[in-house]
Amino acid sequence: MLRKLTPALALLISTGAAVAAVSMGDVDVDGDSFASYAEMKNAMPDMDMRAFRDIDANGDNRLSAQELLDADAQTILAQHQLLGAKERPLALLDADGDGFMSLADIQQVHPDFTAVGFEQIDTNNDQRLSYQEYYTTEAQAVFAQCGPSSFGDIASVDQNGDKFADFNEVLAAYPKIDKYDFDEMDLNGDNRVSSVEWLSPRAQCILDEH
Repeated sequence: MLRKLTPALALLISTGAAVAAVSMGDVDVDGDSFASYAEMKNAMPDMDMRAFRDIDANGDNRLSAQELLDADAQTILAQHQLLGAKERPLALLDADGDGFMSLADIQQVHPDFTAVGFEQIDTNNDQRLSYQEYYTTEAQAVFAQCGPSSFGDIASVDQNGDKFADFNEVLAAYPKIDKYDFDEMDLNGDNRVSSVEWLSPRAQCILDEH
């Protein structure tokens, strides 16, 4: 169920103030015509899981165009800043903004990432990684095997050596972290944080706060 409108937002709507609608084209990175939480966070870094679930009317952990364009959903979205394409976190890996990442792009974040690892996730063998390929579970598992990147190290909290950090491991290292913070870091919703998720700007911001 969508949450009630705040008085300020109700007044905004009642006075007819124009707010540009957020469309699927603004947020759908992998071209599947749905918006995952990871894609919404990439476009709106300050969005939290509670807001996402308020919009996800059927609870399937992805937003359809119909859910996204619902009037109440648009009201929620209006509370979050929509970043321009060049400002989004994935721009870190896609420096030229062409929608693809080369091995050299990946190595800017993961210096020890190898051509073998790249070939594992480049499923169509076109020598570049699409956003759709990047978001697969298999790709995330490969990235999780990387050593410390130039932006941080998940090994400091990975107590069982599986290359991921679950909530209890993060909590042990950051006692003030709550489940909502963890869910924001867990971009693919698998109840564990990969090295890629750990290095996202939002995750680093959350960790800096704790």
